[in-house]
Amino acid sequence: MIFKKSSIYESRSLLSQCATLQTAIGDAEERGELALKDAKAKMIDLEDALQKAKADMARQLREYQELMNVKLALDIEIATYRKLLEGEESRLSGEGLNPISYCKYCSPCLALGPWEQRL
Repeated sequence: MIFKKSSIYESRSLLSQCATLQTAIGDAEERGELALKDAKAKMIDLEDALQKAKADMARQLREYQELMNVKLALDIEIATYRKLLEGEESRLSGEGLNPISYCKYCSPCLALGPWEQRL
């Protein structure tokens, strides 16, 4: 009988341990499922943020390219005016091939050739 009592106690103890382990397994599975749902929600939020960041970066890149095109056009325009100004300065100072006199009072002087100019 002693053998049977210890077996019964062992069986009860093992059943109690088994129930405790099953409860722990259920709790762990529930916590794991909650953690998985939370991780999936965070992943969706991060993917949304990534898409927004990509769209914003693409918009900024387009704006940058537009600004660079404007800058290039302005640089070309500045260079053109600089060349025109340098040419006009050299013409007025007599460094050009065909120096002409400039009369600020008489615009027809500008239309005359160098041999016809009035001084």
